[in-house]
Amino acid sequence: MHRSTRWRGLATGLAAAAVLAGCGGSATPGEMSAQTYRSLEARGDQLTPETAKDRGATDDDELAQTFLDEGGAPEPSGAQCLYAKTSYRDSYRGVARFCFEGDRAVSVERNRADLDQ
Repeated sequence: MHRSTRWRGLATGLAAAAVLAGCGGSATPGEMSAQTYRSLEARGDQLTPETAKDRGATDDDELAQTFLDEGGAPEPSGAQCLYAKTSYRDSYRGVARFCFEGDRAVSVERNRADLDQ
């Protein structure tokens, strides 16, 4: 194999690894994609607060109020909840709420404000 071809292959592999590593990285606090929400929701009671925070969920009071304003139920009694605006491309998809008792998920839901339009 020619030397420059080997380096080009190595550089391509490193670039691909960097892109894949970026996919699972930290998100902007208070925001996540609709796909990320569905991925977290699919974890069920295996979801942890740390994972939700790593993907963008936060304990923002304004997002909590938006969740309620859009028709969401009050937080479950005794639970600590995290929130995030969800979007698909540039389209708003509602506020997601992730509620935990300790490290155990007890409620994962999203107001689908986009369905009301």
